[in-house]
Amino acid sequence: MKLTAADAAELAEMLQFLSQWLARDPGRLGPSLAQFVGHPAYGLDELRGDLERFVFLLGGSDGEPLFGP
Repeated sequence: MKLTAADAAELAEMLQFLSQWLARDPGRLGPSLAQFVGHPAYGLDELRGDLERFVFLLGGSDGEPLFGP
């Protein structure tokens, strides 16, 4: 599948939005994700890391959330 640059940018923005939302209220969202996933090995930090990696791969960030400044 090929994405246009505009589609990749839009997808990256949506993934960043979701990552920021997950960071906003981990006290409520963490338990909900844990119940949904059913295993403690994959939590909010792992999900946010995955989202940030996808954003980086789409060219939507410089990787600072992943690799630091």
